Amino acid sequence: MIFRVVVGALVLLVLQPPAAATPCDKSAVVRAGVRAPCSGLVVPEQDARRALGCLSVGLPRCEADLALCAAEAAANAKGAREMLTACSDHRDALSAQLESCLSVPARAWWDQPRAWFGGGVVIGAGVVVAIVYGMSSL
Repeated sequence: MIFRVVVGALVLLVLQPPAAATPCDKSAVVRAGVRAPCSGLVVPEQDARRALGCLSVGLPRCEADLALCAAEAAANAKGAREMLTACSDHRDALSAQLESCLSVPARAWWDQPRAWFGGGVVIGAGVVVAIVYGMSSL
């Protein structure tokens, strides 16, 4: 029970707004140990100057660099597309040339292995018949 009361009191203390919770409408110098006249973002002067420099100099420079990089990327993409088209055309030409080099012309009927085999069988049979006929006449 006491635990619930303590937690409830802590939650109420944490959620209460500060006494001087008026938002800052202009910059003010805040010294260490002195209460700030308003609430809001308080940063060191050096960080504030650096942030102001980023907004006034760094951001436009980054935007210009972005535009330059976008133009360069577009040019690179265009060049890559042109190179791809040229390489594709070259590939097609080489493929056609390779097919023409590798194509084997059809051979005539007398130049095929079956014709030579058949001719050998016929000649061999003729030689055997001639030898047999010649041996029988002796």
